[in-house]
Amino acid sequence: MLLLMLMLMLMLMLMLMLLFPLCRGPGVVVLVLSCAITLFTLWQMVQMHEMVPGTRFDRYHELAQHAFGEKLGLYILIPQQLIIEVGVNIVYMVAGGQSLSTFCHLISNNCPINDQRAWISIFASSQFVLALLPSYNAIIGVSLAAAIMSLWYLSITELIEANSILINM
Repeated sequence: MLLLMLMLMLMLMLMLMLLFPLCRGPGVVVLVLSCAITLFTLWQMVQMHEMVPGTRFDRYHELAQHAFGEKLGLYILIPQQLIIEVGVNIVYMVAGGQSLSTFCHLISNNCPINDQRAWISIFASSQFVLALLPSYNAIIGVSLAAAIMSLWYLSITELIEANSILINM
């Protein structure tokens, strides 16, 4: 199973390196390696799911606490999880703000807001309001908003691509 997974990762890495030959090799290698490590740790977690009879390790912090002890497991795991969460949130906010800015500039040539920080703040404010929904039943609204935003991102990228093709003609 693990050998098959590694072979699939190697094939994926080679395919991506053939598709993107210009200076993207190291990035593709890092992404595929990261994916392989994630899948391997997930596989290990599944194997260790009920290593101790009557105890299930469903989350990474439970597994880290069992492997390294109650306190040391958390000291090792929590900084790594925080780094990942903060990095993902920063990228998400910047991408959302840039998408809103691009959309406004695409719709009107005289967009009143030219500062990128303002667009990121607008996007963060909308996400903050969505995060304050009162109950788990309101997740339907968040999921609907995420689906709509995904469609908007797709349409924005398609419009930008079409616009650049028309300009280059």
